[in-house]
Amino acid sequence: MRLIIILFFLSPVIFAQTVDTLKLVDKNQFAVIDSIKIEGNDITEEFIILRELTISEGSRVNKDILHYNRERVYSLGLFNYVDFYLLNENNQIKLIIKVFEKWYFYPLPFMHFNEGNFKNPTYGINFKLENFRGRNETISAFIALGYDPSVRLRYYNPAFLYEEGIEFGFAAGYQDFQNKSKQAELINEENFEYTIYSVSFSLSKRFDQFHSLSISPGYSYLETDIPIFSKVTASNKPIDRVISLLIQYTYDSRDLKQFPHSGLLSQLELRHKGFGINDISYNVFGLDIRQYNKLMDDLTARWRMNYRNAFGANVPYYDYSFLGYDEYVRGNRYNKTEGLQYLLGSIELSYAILSEWNFSLDLPLLPKNLTSARIGVNFNIFADTGMTFNNTDEINLNNFVSGYGFGLNILFLPHNSIRLEYAFDEYMNGEFIFGLGFSF
Repeated sequence: MRLIIILFFLSPVIFAQTVDTLKLVDKNQFAVIDSIKIEGNDITEEFIILRELTISEGSRVNKDILHYNRERVYSLGLFNYVDFYLLNENNQIKLIIKVFEKWYFYPLPFMHFNEGNFKNPTYGINFKLENFRGRNETISAFIALGYDPSVRLRYYNPAFLYEEGIEFGFAAGYQDFQNKSKQAELINEENFEYTIYSVSFSLSKRFDQFHSLSISPGYSYLETDIPIFSKVTASNKPIDRVISLLIQYTYDSRDLKQFPHSGLLSQLELRHKGFGINDISYNVFGLDIRQYNKLMDDLTARWRMNYRNAFGANVPYYDYSFLGYDEYVRGNRYNKTEGLQYLLGSIELSYAILSEWNFSLDLPLLPKNLTSARIGVNFNIFADTGMTFNNTDEINLNNFVSGYGFGLNILFLPHNSIRLEYAFDEYMNGEFIFGLGFSF
């Protein structure tokens, strides 16, 4: 409520609406849908919306079922608002899906500080064109300068062959990146860089709303200019030329994928690298399981288990499993560890202080779909634990690092969120974590 009052006094042109449009049914009342109509999709093709639904004409629905499907439409990331209306016309129940499309082309400037060091900024801009041709296609160009300079191009088409459920993706990039391995840094007596050029394609088969299987071949060229030692590259030569193949299976029944309240995400993947060319042949296995359960209307419990294992004859240091970088234990955010494997676990309780508020700001010269968002504020308490290890290491509780804490997630859907957290390690040392995006 305080957030609403503050924003109201900041501008007299703010429009706010709390959404509850499912008037004809509740949790214990059911209705049978006779027809479905979509409104507001000026660009988006209807089938992009309809294929996310678990209901159709003739389905028996209540308020919970309709809310779940509404969140799945939100999950597309294409709309600022999504409303579901049930209308009774001449004893015929019509489901109206009303969407308000967001702005689909924008440059996003960014800056982040590597390893929490303000002397190591990476900054740049991400050009993104979403919902190209109204088919949820994405074209993006990412340019970064500073500590880790890079250029990436990406194209993704989730409706490449719509009738057959085939999705297609392409990515290419260049990056100068800092070595992450402390073992490699000690051997070299100082840290060093890799330069990598990469290209990959992906073909995915979507079996239904929940199950998909993808295959992604790729090629990378990696080079370093330091004296070569064992495992600094996979070939033990200054240059690695690596052909790879990724196979990935995904089960995803989450409602709102950006910040779920119910459902399960289970992702299993195996990537083979090298195929024996230049004596390179190793694998990376990954398993990520996330479960979400709504305990009460505004209280959600969630947990995650994430496991990664790099295995084979000569796994290079750059493909080891790391904690303290992209994946980390809150409370030990910058505690960097490495090994062939890592295991990471998290649990959270999330309470919605503000579950949903449709916010819009009328500004001259700016279209309304550029100044509108669905806002939510959630208070979280969490606990994380994790460890990295090698094949011969003993796994016991004493080897895990852990942390716990609390924080706020301020959602600006469909765009992103701001995450403000304070975490403690095992010795009650505290750290403040600020970032964009979601913990999981």
